[in-house]
Amino acid sequence: MNFSRYYIGLFLLSLLSACEQNNIHSNDSQIPQNQVIKAIIEPDNSITAYCSRVTGITQPYLLESGISIKIKSNKFPTDQWFNFTKEGIYQWDCTLKPRDSFIFTYQGVLDTFSIADKIPSSIKLQSVDTSTSIVPGIGKTQVFTIRFRDSAIDKNWYQLLIKRQFIKYIFPAGSNIANDSQLLTETVRIDGNELPFIRNTYNNYTDKSILFSDEIFNGVNAKLQCHNLKPWTNSAQEKTLSVEVILENLSQPLYNYLNTEAAHLWQKQSVTQLPNPLFSNVPNGFGIVGSKTTDRKIIVYPK
Repeated sequence: MNFSRYYIGLFLLSLLSACEQNNIHSNDSQIPQNQVIKAIIEPDNSITAYCSRVTGITQPYLLESGISIKIKSNKFPTDQWFNFTKEGIYQWDCTLKPRDSFIFTYQGVLDTFSIADKIPSSIKLQSVDTSTSIVPGIGKTQVFTIRFRDSAIDKNWYQLLIKRQFIKYIFPAGSNIANDSQLLTETVRIDGNELPFIRNTYNNYTDKSILFSDEIFNGVNAKLQCHNLKPWTNSAQEKTLSVEVILENLSQPLYNYLNTEAAHLWQKQSVTQLPNPLFSNVPNGFGIVGSKTTDRKIIVYPK
């Protein structure tokens, strides 16, 4: 017998046994129960604040129910209180307007804090044109040309999204005649080579939207193009009915949150990268209290 191999084997077995005995398991009871809040303030809309606490991965959601949320603005002197809808959800019918300042206050059993912000200026899509063009690496696809007026008063941060509504026909087995159909909506996968898009490197992490700032076109009529990464064509299986182009003017905290959210979700699926933490403006907690204004245009395709 090779005694050197024998003793090496015993040593490795004892080492593995020691590692197993000293393995540190996560203790959910030791996880600090910081608050998690998500509230997006949008003018003349019903605002929902989602409130919960951090829990361990093996524990159920810990929704908040014994808290108070209020908002104060430069436009009204008294506090406006969010209504408790159900556990973890509070709502308020927003009466704020673009460029209004506000203070969002959270009052809980363990924490009380306030967040000051300002609703971005209103945004107006002047026109949206569609065409079909050859894009390198994709081929023939849909191209969207978007024109809008940027406000020179403020620094602005934008999110561009496109949604497609289409009919999907359902065929019985062995038949080429549809006997039913579904009306569906999907987020169009988009990309673009415009300088404002490229300057934001977080756009590399998602194709569900494009985030950009007005750094190089502040206060002028902006004209930007993006293209569809997954071209569609009308066929016997499906038919495009319309496309909705959505442009959002975001507060800077919301812009930062959406950027890091895209990177975080992408990195979670990567085998070579650890997810980076999400941006948050919630003191000693997680989530976002932000604001935005929105404009949209719907392009209806011929039947």
